[in-house]
Amino acid sequence: MRAKLLFDLDETLVSTAHLQPYFTTNEGKEYIANNIDQIPTELKHPELLKLVRSYHKNESAIILTNSPPAYARNLLNKHGFPADLPVYAALNKPHLPLLERMLREENINLEEAIFVGDSAIDILSAHAIDIASTAVTWGNTSTEEQLKRAEPQKIVSDYQDLEKAISDFENRAYSYQPRLDPDNYLQVDNRINQQDEVELNILDLGKYIPYSRGNSDQFSKEIMRFKKCKNHLLREIKANSRDKFFYNGQVRDGSTFISALTHFLKLAAPHLEKRIFPADTCLIPLPNSLPEYCYKTDINLLFTRDLAKLTGKKVINERIAYRLEPVQEAHLGGSRSEERHYRSSGFLNLEKINGASQIVLFDDITTSGSQLKAFARMLRFCGFKGKISAMVLGKTTA
Repeated sequence: MRAKLLFDLDETLVSTAHLQPYFTTNEGKEYIANNIDQIPTELKHPELLKLVRSYHKNESAIILTNSPPAYARNLLNKHGFPADLPVYAALNKPHLPLLERMLREENINLEEAIFVGDSAIDILSAHAIDIASTAVTWGNTSTEEQLKRAEPQKIVSDYQDLEKAISDFENRAYSYQPRLDPDNYLQVDNRINQQDEVELNILDLGKYIPYSRGNSDQFSKEIMRFKKCKNHLLREIKANSRDKFFYNGQVRDGSTFISALTHFLKLAAPHLEKRIFPADTCLIPLPNSLPEYCYKTDINLLFTRDLAKLTGKKVINERIAYRLEPVQEAHLGGSRSEERHYRSSGFLNLEKINGASQIVLFDDITTSGSQLKAFARMLRFCGFKGKISAMVLGKTTA
């Protein structure tokens, strides 16, 4: 069997760490589109180019990336990849409509396809369409432990091992296997009765104006900096690493990520104290759109831990509420329904909230409140009788 090879691009085929600051501003995106040859990038391994070229001759190599299509094509051309190599790009993996279109247009037999990527979300993208995957550890996106959590069929650390993994797949030494991890969690899914009312008071620390509207204020920029923390290691955040962006012809240093964290801690703590939540109030961070192991830092959990220390409230030192399957972010076209959270989420160690008289759910941004309401309803279904409130950094303006 000759496999269909699907490749991630950034940090799997090409080292692109120097390019990331350019994507934070429109000016930077325009600059990189016209000057990519002037910014340092390099192949992760010279043999990768030969591998892709070899499979491309038989129409068996495809690029699947969450980078902009024009950027992806320019980067591939820069490093000598075939000019007509198929490229499928979406802002966020896994984007199921894009994946399904790729399967259809490239006439892919699921049993003959394997996805090679360096991140947990690459592996989850493969699971989304039931194809095998091999994770490479030479990227800077996910640790080996995070890759294991996503459950690829193989994990390799050098090019020779990748070649062997592909050869073994073609010789049918292994094949796609579904994920097992979600079975370890308590899921309610279709058992929820949405007709039951759930009382939920939502406190926001301010109004959030999306950057896409072009008039984002300083408060909203701080929220975005807070959200970016999840893409940086905790040790980097604590070492005062800074947000980098391209402006007026050069890459510049912005504010530190830790400053966004401390800014919101100072705003949130008085609200918890002023409202006289009892000492046995339990703070529960809600998940982002991807499972927590897809990020370098679980910033929502870190925030609730620090907030509990400041206010004397109870916090569990590990997650209780989990994202089990990726969901498309609402601002990128994903559904705002509660149902998607029931289907994609679950609980672990729920007994640790025993003894709490009240729960405060924490999230960074809310628009319709669907995630907050869904988790409140799930907690009620699981037997929690106390009061449930919610705190968010920002409420999206209409």
